[in-house]
Amino acid sequence: MKSIDQITSLIRSEQDSLEQRFSHFSTVIKSNAGIAAEFVTKKQSPDEAGFNIFQIISNKFFYENFHSDLIASLLDPSGLHGEGNKFLQLFITYLNQHFHIGLSIDDYRDSVVRREKPGKIDISICNPLSKKAIIIENKINNAPDMKRQLPRYFETIAQAGYIPEAIVYLTLDSSKKPDKANWTLGDRRNVDPLLHFAAAYTNNAKDLYNGWLLECQKESTRLDSVTVLRQYTQLIKNLGVDQMDKPFMEKLFNRLSENENDYRTAQSLNLMMQNFPDYLAQRIQDKYNYRSNPFDSVWIFKGNTTVFGDWHYKDSKFAVDVLCSTDSYTIKIFDRNQIDENLEKIVELINGEDHFSFSSLERRYVMVQEIKILDQAEKDLFTQIDYMLGKFKQFDKNEVDET
Repeated sequence: MKSIDQITSLIRSEQDSLEQRFSHFSTVIKSNAGIAAEFVTKKQSPDEAGFNIFQIISNKFFYENFHSDLIASLLDPSGLHGEGNKFLQLFITYLNQHFHIGLSIDDYRDSVVRREKPGKIDISICNPLSKKAIIIENKINNAPDMKRQLPRYFETIAQAGYIPEAIVYLTLDSSKKPDKANWTLGDRRNVDPLLHFAAAYTNNAKDLYNGWLLECQKESTRLDSVTVLRQYTQLIKNLGVDQMDKPFMEKLFNRLSENENDYRTAQSLNLMMQNFPDYLAQRIQDKYNYRSNPFDSVWIFKGNTTVFGDWHYKDSKFAVDVLCSTDSYTIKIFDRNQIDENLEKIVELINGEDHFSFSSLERRYVMVQEIKILDQAEKDLFTQIDYMLGKFKQFDKNEVDET
């Protein structure tokens, strides 16, 4: 049998171990706080495509052809947009301004814009008078390069009697580069001086979104053109923002790769945060376990929900759910017997009309309390629960007195 001193020593040792672990947790959290803050800020920005016709009607925006078809239709002076040379001229201006190419707008007036022609070129812009041409290779969705793809396009345009002045390699974020494994020295001499890397969206003036698409949207005079441009720019931005998660994850990867213990600690923190809502619900149950009157009892449902139930009034059986998450508490008041008249009366009793909204789908009154400062959010929640319980008890007493 262990002596008292041995037991005391074991307890102290365990306490020291816990202190060391939580100290390391704190160190890992603080060292990665900057990355996390940047990531959350970006995620919370209003950048989703929203009510977007392209996302609603099809998943084709995942394909290169979708983007090539739409971009080509905008560039085509004879396109259905009805804006003539306007969008093509804005594209030439975009290339000159941000890639310093020095193209002449007059050389491309009334050019022929084609898809998959000549050869298999994604988008070709060829002017039959000036014999000048621009090649656009679209890789927005990261399609792999074919063997000698860009050199073959250069040769195809030249053989058709045109002078290639620019080859635009369009990717989502400019991180992808052409596969030059099979290029000859002559290929490099022909293609490299003409090659320009454009990003669809990187949130700067040089990307296609800011440098060309938004300019087209500003200059368009036709409602249907403006509508299409607005929808497409939203889509491009949304795809680009999703892609921009990578740098944050790269930073995190590099940071956690420095120390194996940091990675294990991060895994532990992730697991703890997954279970944190269950702990928040347990704290609510612990506080009100023996003081839930007029409700019969308090229990946990599905781990993260504290249930106050049930309180009987007339033909109703009321309950209150407190759903816990890592960023909010959600209070739901409902009648298990679904007598809306009684439910409305109870919500009115606690002056809840300004704080609770009625969910017709759930037939419950709902209030969401955002968690910003954790301990203060819990105090505010307990204040709200105490207030409701007090009002319910007072109402219960008045009903008994009246009878």
